[in-house]
Amino acid sequence: MTMHAPTRGMTLIETMLALLIAALVSAYAVPAYREYVARGHRQSAVHALYACALQREAGDGEGGAQRSLQGDGAGAEQGGGGACTATTAAYGISVRIAHTGAARDMPVYIIEAMPRSCGPQRADRCGIFTLDALGRRGNRRTDAHGRQTFEGCWSGTRH
Repeated sequence: MTMHAPTRGMTLIETMLALLIAALVSAYAVPAYREYVARGHRQSAVHALYACALQREAGDGEGGAQRSLQGDGAGAEQGGGGACTATTAAYGISVRIAHTGAARDMPVYIIEAMPRSCGPQRADRCGIFTLDALGRRGNRRTDAHGRQTFEGCWSGTRH
């Protein structure tokens, strides 16, 4: 009489249980990872805004009207804005210059980081990051009714 060693392997129940565990882990891990990547893109936009403001304050951005890339890749005239060399893959950086108020000789600028229309942040809840000459930070986003809404997304924390 010949004895055969029992074959080793996974039963159907064991395989289904392993797939169920993998699906549950993925259901929680994938959204968390996407939020982690989105926060990284937001922080790179904030970094680019501060780098551009530092260039403006140091005088590297002085000059006549030049073109800078907007979020969709189209150029926009920036009256006296100068080119900002800060860049990010997910956001386009633009500088707007205006001479306003009693001190007309003092330029006031607003730097915007707009999500690129074909980039990973195009539908991000934080919208456009803004930084002005006085250091005021903000976000601008239009809701479904066409109203502008503002959310604080500068800290990089979850909301």
